[in-house]
Amino acid sequence: EQHSNKYLPLDVIMTFKSIQRWSRDPRVIMEAVDLVNANPEGIKLQLKEVERGKVLIGRIEPYNHEEILRKSKLKTIVIMGWPIKKNNRALARFRSILFGEENTEENVNVAFWGHDIPKGTITIEFDTEDGVAQAMKNLEYFADEAINSGCENDV
Repeated sequence: EQHSNKYLPLDVIMTFKSIQRWSRDPRVIMEAVDLVNANPEGIKLQLKEVERGKVLIGRIEPYNHEEILRKSKLKTIVIMGWPIKKNNRALARFRSILFGEENTEENVNVAFWGHDIPKGTITIEFDTEDGVAQAMKNLEYFADEAINSGCENDV
């Protein structure tokens, strides 16, 4: 029950389990709209009251799946060929290198980290395109340090 591909009724939103985990009170969800709108970088939402007091919540700019995918690709690294055997210590070390926790220039914030063990892939979406660039610098820094110190096996 979408309205102009822009709004969803609050009563429908309240049936989502992901919303119910936070609250079952519609007033809390309506207050959350103000919190979302307070973030200058985030999406902007709108509350709209229609016939018989029914409340709709929607994006001021409609959701555009293709645009979201295009933007996220610029902030994403996919690593293929990660050993299928689960090695938590190696994975933790890799994360600390990538995110700047091992004597590299700068820490990096991540929006999403996914590890598909059977496929041997790691998908990382960073908060910003600058985050991707910094993560790559962190990897290069660590690789250079390992090569220069004769510890190629550490890379």
